[in-house]
Amino acid sequence: MPEEHDGMNARVMERGVAGTWKAKARSHVLVVAVVMGSLPVDDAMASAESEDPGTLTVEVVGLESTRGQVRIAVFASEVTWLETAAYSVVLDLEKPKCRWSVGNVAAGDYGVVVLHDLNENGKNDRNLFGIPKEPYGFSNNVRAAFGPPKWSKARFTVASGETEIRIEVK
Repeated sequence: MPEEHDGMNARVMERGVAGTWKAKARSHVLVVAVVMGSLPVDDAMASAESEDPGTLTVEVVGLESTRGQVRIAVFASEVTWLETAAYSVVLDLEKPKCRWSVGNVAAGDYGVVVLHDLNENGKNDRNLFGIPKEPYGFSNNVRAAFGPPKWSKARFTVASGETEIRIEVK
């Protein structure tokens, strides 16, 4: 399924494929486990079915204007959290709401960061004390007092089918 977006123009879209490779590797491990007899066929079938890719939809709420852009980054592991996004998009706003979908997302844990980049400079501007000046949000709507939240707080699970999350920017 291609990426979709409502209420904005997509200026830049990048899509990662690492998740697809992970899903294929897991299916090969399941076949080996069944052949070796260490995993019953019924368990392997249930596990393989749960590994089907799904669609992730991110709805962004709390946008106060159509000024600037919304930047969404989806991270696929604790190791890549806040460093290397598996999926990312930069959206020009036409109305003060935002919804973005990406398909063929491998089942697993993910974390999302949203930034309302008001001045379109591609970064999260901060004041003299290092506090963000532009609205932002994380999956599970976690807010950290000193720095970004830990992966364990922002992590959520994408399963086969549709997974929809809602992030409020403040």
